[in-house]
Amino acid sequence: MTEEAKKIVDLLNKEPFKKNYNLISFHSLGSEQLLQLLNDVLGEIDATQNGDIRFDFLCRLLNVFKSFLSNAQCGMFVEKTFHKIFIFCFNF
Repeated sequence: MTEEAKKIVDLLNKEPFKKNYNLISFHSLGSEQLLQLLNDVLGEIDATQNGDIRFDFLCRLLNVFKSFLSNAQCGMFVEKTFHKIFIFCFNF
C-alpha cells in the first residue's frame, strides 16, 4: 500500500493537480477530505464535477427533503420551512 500511496501522492503533486501532498499529509486526510480530493481530480477530467462536496451534498439533501414534503401535500408550510432551512444552512 505504501508504494501505491507514494505513486498517488506523486501524481497529485504534478500538473494538473498541483496538490503539494506528502505521504503524511495524504494519509492524514479524513473521509470528507478524500471525497473532496476525488471530486477535484474528477473535476480536472470533467469540469461539471468541480465543486465543494459539502455544499453539493447539502443542496441535494435539501432537495430530497423538499420533494418529500411537497409530495406529502404540505403546501405553503413546505415553502416557508424550506426557505428557513436554506437561509440557515447557507449562513454558516
